[in-house]
Amino acid sequence: MTDAEKTLLSSLETNAIQVNSQSLGQNGYVKYSNGLLMQWGTRAGATGTTSLYFPTSFYDTNYNVYLTGGINVTGESFVYAPGYDPKNKNKSYFKFLTRGINSTPAIVWTGWDFTWFAIGRWK
Repeated sequence: MTDAEKTLLSSLETNAIQVNSQSLGQNGYVKYSNGLLMQWGTRAGATGTTSLYFPTSFYDTNYNVYLTGGINVTGESFVYAPGYDPKNKNKSYFKFLTRGINSTPAIVWTGWDFTWFAIGRWK
């Protein structure tokens, strides 16, 4: 092994992105040493606009959130679309709504579960 290869190998641990802290539960997060923060969870829907609080706060509001609706359990045709206002975010939470279109068709509120994923920075 050359001296250059030895130097490269010895620097891998110091140059690699490390996990700073984590909580790997159903609603959890991973903080990386470069400042990246990924968070996820499951939440029940609600009537009206409701706040979803993150397991840990972001550094600022320049994060993105992705929501995925649960399975249709009613037997009727139903389009479920949980959503949030990307212009109305806070470092510790975002406001969401859970609406859908039923077979009537009518736009209705639903309490169905949804999953969420958020990515941004913690430092």
